[in-house]
Amino acid sequence: MRQQLPTVCIVDDEKIVCNGLRFLLESAGLRTLSFVSATQYLDRFDASLPGCVLVDNVMPGMCGLDLLKRLVAKGRHPPVIMISGQCDVPTAVRAMKIGAVDVLLKPFKDEILIGSLQRAIAIDAQQRERDLRIAEINERLNRLTPRERQVFEQVITGKLNKHIADYLGVSVATIQVHRLSLMRKLEANHVSQLVRMKYALEQ
Repeated sequence: MRQQLPTVCIVDDEKIVCNGLRFLLESAGLRTLSFVSATQYLDRFDASLPGCVLVDNVMPGMCGLDLLKRLVAKGRHPPVIMISGQCDVPTAVRAMKIGAVDVLLKPFKDEILIGSLQRAIAIDAQQRERDLRIAEINERLNRLTPRERQVFEQVITGKLNKHIADYLGVSVATIQVHRLSLMRKLEANHVSQLVRMKYALEQ
């Protein structure tokens, strides 16, 4: 499968502003897509597309803050940077609390915008890498039988085979068999790897 390039989705109802942002960002080597409204962006929303969203807060209909809320409600969403020439401090603080990566007040320097976008793209890449890791761990855990999953939960607490056997009411030999099987299915060579898997799922 061809890997998608990080893309900055520009959401702004002013065509001249949108074109100016596209020229600036593409000159800096960033791929862009443009949307004339928050509604149009949501209609074409693609969670698999890596990158971030650059949205003007003041637009007819759905504003940038409302778009941010809608994206947060979806769960997994690209990082959002909000820009505005009419954004007071309370609104900026609210946007950051909801989940905006940055809030930039116009006029801002080109390098500040580019730096903010690069950070947002890096955050997205890290999150996608984590999502992939979680999916891989869950796929492996799904290979376990119910009993192996019980043994797994005990092993990661540091309990010895004898204590796990007593807890589950089976023989030590049975625990040894289950332990070898779950290590193979989880593709792990050491208990520390199992602990890291569990920790990753809880983050």
